[in-house]
Amino acid sequence: MLPRAKLDQTQAAGSLWENARLEGSTFHSAVLSESSFVRGHCPGVIFTAADLRGARLANANLSGSAFLKADLMKASLEAAVLSDCDFRGANLYGVAGWRARVDGARFDLALLGKTALGKPMERGRP
Repeated sequence: MLPRAKLDQTQAAGSLWENARLEGSTFHSAVLSESSFVRGHCPGVIFTAADLRGARLANANLSGSAFLKADLMKASLEAAVLSDCDFRGANLYGVAGWRARVDGARFDLALLGKTALGKPMERGRP
């Protein structure tokens, strides 16, 4: 458990944070590419300008977290709670986020090419 930890500019590519309790922690400009936060309890975490390319954040509670100008290219956000998150200016290219909750999230100026967020389409329905 590391609630409210200051981990700014940490070099932790490929690290494991699975099931971690990180509420209110900061990872400003941290390098966390290919890291795993699967099933983490991370509401209100600051990932501003962080490198999260290829990170696994599936089934994590990230509600109210800030990803301003973060690089999440090809990250996995499947079934994550992203309610009220701030993704302004973030790179979300190729993100897989089926079944993710995105209510209240902001995506102004975010790169969303080949991104799948929310519920998958049901067969036979537009």
